[in-house]
Amino acid sequence: MKKNLFTIMLAFFVVFGVNAQNAKLNSVLSNKTKRVYEKTGGESHVSTYRTVKGVEFSDDFEGGDLSNFTVINNGDANGFVWRDTDGHNGPACAAISYSSDAHDDWLITPAITASSSSYIKFWAKNQSTYFQEEFDVMLSTTGTNASDFTVTLASSVAPGTDYELEQYDLSAYDGQTVYVGIHITTTNEWRLYLDEFEIGSLDPHDLATTAVTPSFVLSGNTVTPQVTIHNNGSSNEATWSVTLSDGGSYTSTKSDVSTINSGADLVVDMDDWTPADGDYTLQAVVTLTGDADNSNDTVNQDVTVGTGVYSPDVYSYDASGTNINYTGTIDYATGTFTPLVNPGTGDFLAAGEYINGVVYGFEYGTNNVYVVTADGNAYQTGTLNGLSSVTGFAYDKVNDVMYASSYDGTNSNLYTVDASWNCTLVGMMGSELYIGIACDAAGNLYGIEMTNDNFASIDKSTGAATVIGPLGVDINYAQDIGGDSNSGTIYGTLYTSEGVFGTIDVTTGTFTQISSLSDEVTMCAVVPAAPTYNVTFNCNINDSITSGYFTAGTDTLSVTGSFAGWTEPGTDASLFMTDTDGDGIYTYTATLANGTYEYKYFKNAGWSNGEWNGNPNRTFTVADADLTIDDVFGKINVSVNEISKEGINVFPNPSNGVFNINVENNYNLEVFDITGRVINTRTLTGNTTLELNNAGIYFLRFSNKNGSYTQKVIVR
Repeated sequence: MKKNLFTIMLAFFVVFGVNAQNAKLNSVLSNKTKRVYEKTGGESHVSTYRTVKGVEFSDDFEGGDLSNFTVINNGDANGFVWRDTDGHNGPACAAISYSSDAHDDWLITPAITASSSSYIKFWAKNQSTYFQEEFDVMLSTTGTNASDFTVTLASSVAPGTDYELEQYDLSAYDGQTVYVGIHITTTNEWRLYLDEFEIGSLDPHDLATTAVTPSFVLSGNTVTPQVTIHNNGSSNEATWSVTLSDGGSYTSTKSDVSTINSGADLVVDMDDWTPADGDYTLQAVVTLTGDADNSNDTVNQDVTVGTGVYSPDVYSYDASGTNINYTGTIDYATGTFTPLVNPGTGDFLAAGEYINGVVYGFEYGTNNVYVVTADGNAYQTGTLNGLSSVTGFAYDKVNDVMYASSYDGTNSNLYTVDASWNCTLVGMMGSELYIGIACDAAGNLYGIEMTNDNFASIDKSTGAATVIGPLGVDINYAQDIGGDSNSGTIYGTLYTSEGVFGTIDVTTGTFTQISSLSDEVTMCAVVPAAPTYNVTFNCNINDSITSGYFTAGTDTLSVTGSFAGWTEPGTDASLFMTDTDGDGIYTYTATLANGTYEYKYFKNAGWSNGEWNGNPNRTFTVADADLTIDDVFGKINVSVNEISKEGINVFPNPSNGVFNINVENNYNLEVFDITGRVINTRTLTGNTTLELNNAGIYFLRFSNKNGSYTQKVIVR
């Protein structure tokens, strides 16, 4: 059976035509040379380093070939070739692709005469973080034969899946003729891209702002923005400044933090920033006396603060198929997958979880942790530490504990995870390959394993898995399960011969399919629908009937408010109230989630026949229970969702404007004048004093999650 970790990855890459036969189970950890600059997309980086003093050689491959380079192919059939896609800025680049035989291939620059400030730079990226191509940067002073390259500038360079700038100092070869060669000897990896080669001389003074972080901030968080400055010049710089601003009230300037040596980076911690939810542009500007190139002094970084409002769906990731590399949502009822965006993660998001109002995705191979926003974008927020490749993730809401699963090639293991994403081993789940874990509403932990296609309960204290029963389907490749923290339902984005979505019976283990996804969909982060409760409005209108203002059977009574989007009275018959027993008390029932709502009653159509003109609106609070509201039409001093006056004492009343208020519980207080205008609000605990300066009639409304009480007071 196709039941091993290699198969998971193989299935993913075969979709792209990769004939990987000796896939690595762990990412290569190489002695990577220092990066002077990493490009991660967006507007956060300067795309090129300009040199005023002189560029002796440059090639961005937009000419349509590799004719400026010497190409040597001593290895397999796949050597360096010109490619018309996947370039850094323009479409073209140089590339080399995988083969089952070892590479021994060279891409060699033409000869240049080095100076005391010469450098070479180029951009490089890999197709995959899992099947990484590595290369050496070699130098020759004699010719372009492979044997001529005796100097190693860098070895085992393994760039990521976003273009990274490689830059190397050639000043040690002042006055000599040099050639620089990119040498690759890997076997059966994927594809390496190289672009925008440049050999030139450095300006004496040139600082560049190259990066600003963060690109995402969770709601309510305080962060320390960082600005990366690179020294493009030949001089070490001790006197400089950098300013960061958000276009509003935030501005931070740092000066002369330390000397920035030629060719070096400095990451500068700016002042803390506590932004409100929304979209911002952080702008960083570096200032240096005598700077030769001001075009690279400024970087703009778009920042999203807050996740947005999630829909009550399953947030997922399409690992292969029609919408490959797209995040998406799956409708609970229909199983319909709706693609959102390609978030640009390095590899696919194998697992997902909804934790305290935020969707997180966990990347296979790298263990990177991403916040996935409501619109499907992904922002890295950390990395799981202390385990091999993550296979599943779950959150126990009852006990506020996070769990991760991993497969080490022999056993599946369970870990607890702290807020810094550090993983602590709990114990072995079993020798089976557990490919997804999830918690239900009670905090029970479950898992699915693809060795025998079983569903199991997992002991959270030992990690041991106990089989509940067979899934009833033959699962293969990457997939995930997730739990609804309100209903307790366990959902699965499984893969059999195709992607499928459905539920799992926690008593038998049986999987019930809701829909065919076709694609291989991973990451099953279940955003639960908010629980709802019945709110019954009872409005006594007998006084209005007696006075002749309201005629039963002729006039209509409706209720509207924030719970109904303040629909105009009389335009939606579903908001009409009824009096089935003719007692003058009209009734309407709404189904609502927790929250505080405003409302008011209206006769007939339009806004002109409300209980009174303008504020105050009535309010009520739904708090984890059904609710009945008893009102009298037109009387604000009758309590809404009435709570007892006991425990609320306002004296003296009437008064000269100073009222003592004693409360036994916590309340929000709103003070209305006779026109309904709110003139004061505060939170009450214990004893307080309220001062009202002008004579007249006022209404004090006390409210908490149990309801509200309104009292009239008089100032003489």
